[in-house]
Amino acid sequence: MSLNKYRLVAVDCDRTLLDRYGNICDTNKEIIRRLRDKGVDFIIATGRNDVLAREYAEELELDAPIIGCNGATVSDFSLGEDRFLFVNAINDTAVARVIDYFEENKLFFKLMTTDCCYTNDEEAMRLRISQIVKEYTHVLKYDFPYHFCKSIGELRGIKNVLKVVFINDDESLRMKVHDELQGIDGLNVHTAGFNCVDIIAVGSTKGEALKAYAEKKGIKREEIIAFGDGENDISMIEYAGIGAAMLNGDEKLKKAADVITKYDNTNGGVGLTLAEIFGEEL
Repeated sequence: MSLNKYRLVAVDCDRTLLDRYGNICDTNKEIIRRLRDKGVDFIIATGRNDVLAREYAEELELDAPIIGCNGATVSDFSLGEDRFLFVNAINDTAVARVIDYFEENKLFFKLMTTDCCYTNDEEAMRLRISQIVKEYTHVLKYDFPYHFCKSIGELRGIKNVLKVVFINDDESLRMKVHDELQGIDGLNVHTAGFNCVDIIAVGSTKGEALKAYAEKKGIKREEIIAFGDGENDISMIEYAGIGAAMLNGDEKLKKAADVITKYDNTNGGVGLTLAEIFGEEL
């Protein structure tokens, strides 16, 4: 394929760009470096808070902003305290209904705002992101503040809630929570990773954020390649000219993708697929 056909690559972090230990493997780094030198733009689109993806953008020397919280934010850290270019918080009524749901069902959860994470889960306080990415040995350069709330009542009235996260290893319970919360007006609910349910505002998707960024840059959707592994990546996989699902990805995502990588995230699936598309020798 022609190098000039594709101008932008959007890539998810966990189980996509990162290996099982939370690192960017050498193959991914090398191919991304080569393509950036040839003028291809790269953007990270993650379910993480932007702070928890910042280190990877710096490691790859990316100039683009970060799509965070599954599209609820777009941020540019070069702007300092005014880093947010776009924020779509969950409306207060929907947040209150979500809190009521978790209180009635006696479940632990996390609320992410633009500034910090609030939780009623002591394990979440102790493990933080390792509660989700359990095999990671990589220690992040940047941290995101956590606040523990002894009672759910302390969580009421919190503003600028970008995302609510339910983490549990019981798949049947996760799907029950997913399906029951999906019916609340103003919410976009989907699975993320292997043990999470993410709750964000309607209108917040990686696909919508990617579209807005591409249009601002004058890049057509057929000039975009997007990589992901989970249900929260479907919107950008479907928007891109080539939507690539990771070999280790969710079956629902694979059905929506144009291609499935030949290698998983730990073995350079992103880099090797890009090398094949752009004709790069390894």
